[in-house]
Order: sequence, then C-alpha cells, then structure tokens
Amino acid sequence: HPPPPAPAMADGANADQRVGANYVSNESRELLPRYKLQQLLADVIPGEQLSPDVEQFLQEHADEFVENVTEFACRLAKHRKSKVLESRDIQLYLEKNWNIRVPGYGDDPRPQRSALGSDLHQARLKEVSLHQQQLAHPSGA
Repeated sequence: HPPPPAPAMADGANADQRVGANYVSNESRELLPRYKLQQLLADVIPGEQLSPDVEQFLQEHADEFVENVTEFACRLAKHRKSKVLESRDIQLYLEKNWNIRVPGYGDDPRPQRSALGSDLHQARLKEVSLHQQQLAHPSGA
C-alpha cells in the first residue's frame, strides 16, 4: 500500500518534497532544470535551441559553481567559529573570487559615489569642455 500523504506546506509543496524524499523527480531536484535553461535561452535569443550536450554542460557547471560557493562560504563561517552560514560568507567568496557584488546583501554596503561630483569638479569639466570646443573650432581662422 502507498505511503500516507505528506503534510502540505504554505507554498503548496509537501514536506517530503522539502526534504528531498523519493516523491520528487530528478529534474525538479536539479539546480538548473532543462525547462528553465530553455526558458532563459528563449528570453535571450528567441527561437534558438541548445543541444543536449550543451544543456548537460551548463547544468553541470551551474551545479559545480554552487557547490564551490557553498563549500568555501561554509569554510568562512567555520573560520569565524560560527555554525551558521550567513549571506556575508557567500558575498565575500563571490566578490573575492568572481568579482560579483550582489546589491542589497552584506553587512557593510559600500557607499555609492555621486555621478555628478562636486560643484568645483563640474565647473572644471565645463572649462575643459569649452577649451576643447575652442581648439576644435578656432574663431578667426
């Protein structure tokens, strides 16, 4: 006889799906399932198709990337003598190894520089621009 149904979760999944029981298909356990990969490709290049070898390659590398990030971030948490993996551990790894900065994460957001600069800087830029225009179009020549 079949096992009893698992309790439902708030998002519609059952508890067995949450813990990875045998009720979930292999495709839904993949980090980057085939249908998501196809959806991403359709968004970027409509009408294009990936060969099965390329799909497998991309899926394997996505899995490997997440494994590496997680493993290193866990080592950072352990180095901090913590049993809790925090977003700053992941952020540090991504920033140092991949130069990826995820906005909105981390304990110390970097100050955003003003695109306009100071009034003095703006005045200097205006003078340089006027000088360049005078050089390009000399009056009286």
